[in-house]
Amino acid sequence: DTITYTAFISTCVKGGQWRRAIQQIDTMQARGIPANTITYSAAIGACAKSGQWAQTLQMMEDMQARGIPANTVTYNAAITACSKGRQWKRALYLIDEMVGKGLEPDTITYTVAISACGKDGRLEQALQLLRDMQARDIVPNTTTYNAAIGACVKHGEWQCVLELLEQMAAKQIPINEISYLIAMKACSKGEQHDLVLQLLEWMREANIPLCQKVCQIAIKSCEHLGQWQHALFLFQEMTSSTTSSTCISQVQEN
Repeated sequence: DTITYTAFISTCVKGGQWRRAIQQIDTMQARGIPANTITYSAAIGACAKSGQWAQTLQMMEDMQARGIPANTVTYNAAITACSKGRQWKRALYLIDEMVGKGLEPDTITYTVAISACGKDGRLEQALQLLRDMQARDIVPNTTTYNAAIGACVKHGEWQCVLELLEQMAAKQIPINEISYLIAMKACSKGEQHDLVLQLLEWMREANIPLCQKVCQIAIKSCEHLGQWQHALFLFQEMTSSTTSSTCISQVQEN
């Protein structure tokens, strides 16, 4: 029945088996078993995990054709797929579409859309989304701001990075190792090497563990500034057991 198929499709999400999820939807239709919003949301979630944005949009169309309403969870999954597929325009279109249908975007909606814009270097669009969500009284979190800071990296917009970090501090939104790493990348690209080292000191003051990538960026800035002793200290710290690759893997996933 519907519940059984939906439960099975949900297991496809964890395994990233998007083809199997779609096959189950087709099987349900062939057998006359009705699919519902939860069923489609699960299948779209499986596609989203693998970045299959085209398949996701096709399933959204199928839902509409069959009179099955999409909800916020459905749209969030579709926007996630567009983000992974670097389809920022489609992500923004989906937000407009869901609002037009009377659905309320949430923090996940905007965070993923901001990430989609950031991956394509669309800074202004990312910042506008951040403003829009706050105008709607939707509270951004650390991941939201990290996505916005990430949008600054491509163009080395270090001033914008500092403004976003100030906003986080003012709103008492936790600034984590990912926040600092992305901020340091933007400052390094903008050749603001003094700021890179300042961010490093802020991390130390906040007792945030340094990952290897943070140390590498800081060492590069030390080289530009001629601070060889500091660079040597950071290199020793980077090669010790006090650093990890945790933030590296997390940034690569974003």
